[in-house]
Amino acid sequence: MDLTFEKTTPTAGERESWIAQFETQTNNTVVQVARTKSEALMVSAALDGMDFVQIQSFKNSTPADLMFGVEIPAGVQIQIESYSKVTKAKTHNG
Repeated sequence: MDLTFEKTTPTAGERESWIAQFETQTNNTVVQVARTKSEALMVSAALDGMDFVQIQSFKNSTPADLMFGVEIPAGVQIQIESYSKVTKAKTHNG
């Protein structure tokens, strides 16, 4: 599944970022992200009606293009936030 990242409008003291959300379909989802440069990337999850909590983070030194797994039960909302512009991203359910 293709992911669409939207640019945020930062308020005072916040950084510009790009965010995408999706719902897991299986217990193991693989995400591949292509970005313009190496920057921090955070992965958060939330149950219905709850706030997102961070479950993974990648530091500024993480390569611009990366692949990672999200091992969360089906039906959980996932949010990916990147401090670098995302040019393309896809998920694959294992």
